[in-house]
Amino acid sequence: MKFETIKTRAVRAFTDMVNQELAMPGWPSNPNAPVNLSMKALAADLGMTETIRRETLNKVLERGAALIRNWDVRNVGKLVKLFPTAAPSSWRGKHLQAYIADNESSDWMVTTS
Repeated sequence: MKFETIKTRAVRAFTDMVNQELAMPGWPSNPNAPVNLSMKALAADLGMTETIRRETLNKVLERGAALIRNWDVRNVGKLVKLFPTAAPSSWRGKHLQAYIADNESSDWMVTTS
């Protein structure tokens, strides 16, 4: 599988997580939510409103997606661990290997061993 495909799937999974938070007005109810920015703790100090919360989550989405897109192939294990749906479920618990494909664009490919 192309590493770029894994990154695209990871961005999609991250986007879905942030969009779930955006769809629920108010503060994150799950303390383990990936985008929980300790907003409850900051709200009183910052005068956080729903508008500010939404703007902040949109910035988290933009910055997070950019960070994922900029990761290189050395981060594939971490990427799959953080976003399991980015790789086939058959890869779970297996050792990942990366190599450069012998094609015109020399794509980074990832497989299991």
